[in-house]
Amino acid sequence: MSYRIYSLSRLGEKYARHGFRCQDSSGNCTKNGVQIVAVADGHGAGDCFRSEIGANIAIDMVFCEALPLLYEEDHPFSEQGIKNFKYRLWQSWQKAVKSDWDNRLTLGKLGENEARYELVSDKYRLRYQKESDKYLYTAYGTTLLAAIAIKNELLLLQIGDGSAVVLCANGLFILPVPQDEENFLNVTTSLSDENADQKIRHAVLSLDKTSSTYPVAVFLSSDGVDDCFPAYQNEEHLFKFYKVLIETALAENTESLFTELSHDVLADMSVKGSHDDISMGIMMTEDMELLGKACSDISLPQSAMDDEAGQEVTE
Repeated sequence: MSYRIYSLSRLGEKYARHGFRCQDSSGNCTKNGVQIVAVADGHGAGDCFRSEIGANIAIDMVFCEALPLLYEEDHPFSEQGIKNFKYRLWQSWQKAVKSDWDNRLTLGKLGENEARYELVSDKYRLRYQKESDKYLYTAYGTTLLAAIAIKNELLLLQIGDGSAVVLCANGLFILPVPQDEENFLNVTTSLSDENADQKIRHAVLSLDKTSSTYPVAVFLSSDGVDDCFPAYQNEEHLFKFYKVLIETALAENTESLFTELSHDVLADMSVKGSHDDISMGIMMTEDMELLGKACSDISLPQSAMDDEAGQEVTE
């Protein structure tokens, strides 16, 4: 197991024009043979006036909880090990959120000097003032996607919208994490939900490089990326975009790809597409021969290959 890893979040136009901060967060880490990439999308709704903080905390908690757990558990990606991790992750997020809430109250009144507090509904202002212990987590609501690679296995975790796309060695793109029927239009599950640990979906993939299903690349994206493409056959357009990224890495190198994403590509996608904050996390195998073989075996539907709108965003 050896990946080049990358993560980035970019402020979207719809928040920038109001002077708001990016509601997304992302991060990556390589330590003692463990590689982690994570993406979080703070909800940005009026009542979720601290969602960018909730997203930042979510990323921090992935690293804080994942690394110790991997060394404590004999079989960290067993069903019980994953269940334990989900619960510890959610509890740690709640604890950190509660601490942030309490600390801010010692510094001033609720919502003081917080621009987005003006957007909170009367209903939730009352709840935050009178029943904060029950409702405060809504203020920090966020989604979360994470990919955690150890020696022989890859764990994908997701709560809320966005997507976790894997390119296998045989050239097939897959979305291994089970779909969530609670995600529809602007409604999404969240770390702020009650019993959120039970709503975190997951998938475990083998990292056997001799297997045709070996994950040569993993792409985590917030819905700010997904919504840059037409809703109809959205996955096909995403696959086309990721194929272009892989081809760029092969023609140049992964560092050049990551630089291009950081400087222009993601920002341009937001402006021309979703206007939303955009976050991406990438794991790409260091074995360029294996990556090249997988890329050459990719077969995309004609609709995704010929769509001019998709071409405009990715070029």
